[in-house]
Amino acid sequence: MESQKRRPTIIDLAKAVGFSRSTVSRAFNNDPEISPQSQKKILQAAERIGYVPSVGARQLKLGKTGNYGLLLPHLDNPHYASMYQAFEMEARRQGKTLLLGLYHYDIETMENIASHWLYGQADGIVLDPPLSEEDLRFLAPAQKRGFPIIFLHARPADGKFPMVSFNRTESYLAGMHALLKAGHKNIAFLGLSMGDFRETGTFYAYREALETAGMRLSPQLLATSESNDPAGGASAFQKLYDASPRPTAIVCFNDILACGVAHAAQSIGLRIPEDLSLMGGDNIEEAGRIGLSTINSDFAAMASHIYRLFSMPPDVFYPETGMAEDICIPSEFLPRRSIGPAPRSTKVRQRK
Repeated sequence: MESQKRRPTIIDLAKAVGFSRSTVSRAFNNDPEISPQSQKKILQAAERIGYVPSVGARQLKLGKTGNYGLLLPHLDNPHYASMYQAFEMEARRQGKTLLLGLYHYDIETMENIASHWLYGQADGIVLDPPLSEEDLRFLAPAQKRGFPIIFLHARPADGKFPMVSFNRTESYLAGMHALLKAGHKNIAFLGLSMGDFRETGTFYAYREALETAGMRLSPQLLATSESNDPAGGASAFQKLYDASPRPTAIVCFNDILACGVAHAAQSIGLRIPEDLSLMGGDNIEEAGRIGLSTINSDFAAMASHIYRLFSMPPDVFYPETGMAEDICIPSEFLPRRSIGPAPRSTKVRQRK
């Protein structure tokens, strides 16, 4: 029986390129002391002979686990599922492992997960924080140890942690302009009751577009959902539609709320967009299926920026003066069939 082919070692690679083992090791660790030409030669030779560095040995030498933790509220919203998939794919591409923690908006659960990661199970944490202003106890020991934490979308007021977010304001402005151009005058806004929806870029775009068009912001056309799910969107829609003036268009904070609005509106005989125009904000799979106009966010770009930050020195995370890095990734407005001309009447068309 033929013996299994031996796996090439770092000694084999060093002989193949004529460099010392330490130089070869520096090439795989992106050491600045090695020239780009030498590094390229070593990496190309490694690919040619089939040499793969031992991840475990490298981690042991560097005192690293190779793990990064992603803390999310839940996976009920497809927005978070898409985010996790993009982050996990980028982690695998870089030879890392992504740990997933779900805290279900419970601060104690978040603290427990983060503490385990902080003390030996991970090399860094990416956190989509709760919308409340509650202090997170694990941040102080993390800062003391120089442990990297990256916030998504929002961060503590002291600005000591990097933040990566999407710039959705311009995209929502484009959506609002499309509604205004279509003749809509009674445009409602549906946000979340958690936190202050008036502080979001989404609401800023809504208000800015109305002001630019010389239109008054009507409190009767503002609503919040108590839950971040389709049921919450449906319930908030009913309050909006029972109010006066009745909206001819609704701009939602995200797609999952907009999907709830769409189902509730159609259940009472409204057609989209003939009777009601609708806009969401995440480009989840359901949004494409129902033709919802929405905002597309590039999760792959977000993941790339995050892992780049993790490779940076500690002062990027805890600067002695000023704010930590703030990366804002552009998004784009995706017009679909859910936006149409403003109807002449807001009378409900009952289904036969």
